[in-house]
Amino acid sequence: MIKKALIFFILFYVYAALRYHFGKGLGLDSILFVFNKSFAWSAGTFFTMTLLPSRWFSAYPLYRSEFGKIAYGFSLLHIGANLVLINPKAQTALFDGTSLNLHGWYIVLMGIITFIFFSIPLIATLKRIPSGSKLYKFGKVGVISSLIHVTIIGLHGWFNPNEWPYYLPPITLIFVCSTSSILVFRTLWK
Repeated sequence: MIKKALIFFILFYVYAALRYHFGKGLGLDSILFVFNKSFAWSAGTFFTMTLLPSRWFSAYPLYRSEFGKIAYGFSLLHIGANLVLINPKAQTALFDGTSLNLHGWYIVLMGIITFIFFSIPLIATLKRIPSGSKLYKFGKVGVISSLIHVTIIGLHGWFNPNEWPYYLPPITLIFVCSTSSILVFRTLWK
């Protein structure tokens, strides 16, 4: 499963590199910023994959647990990168001078809330609580929370395709569309 996760991560990084390094002309000084896009995208995608029907993964009986642990690892990388990147120089849109603005606080707060929601099923998994426990439902709440988090981050850039580097849609838009599709599918076809 880890090899498959790395393949996804590499694909996400290639997309992010095309969009940001080449399309936006960001140099090597922004490499952590671009990797962070891939960390976040990978974490969100794997958390969302825990919602897919288990019958799709009959060869992988522990797929939810594995996807969740891999996603959690990527989310820790994302958080670590954000601790380095959250400053007025790297994230000007989130700051008024040297203080986080309201938009920045919304993003940080939703990120923390999302991380807490995803931590609950991880703890349940590590404590080997049976799969029927309501604690695992927080994973779905975490996915919904991540949709809100990502929407707050990216909504302002979704509706200007002429401004998209190489006409590549924003990662936030791709994530929200794919995750929303899985949530709708999961809701309609239990």
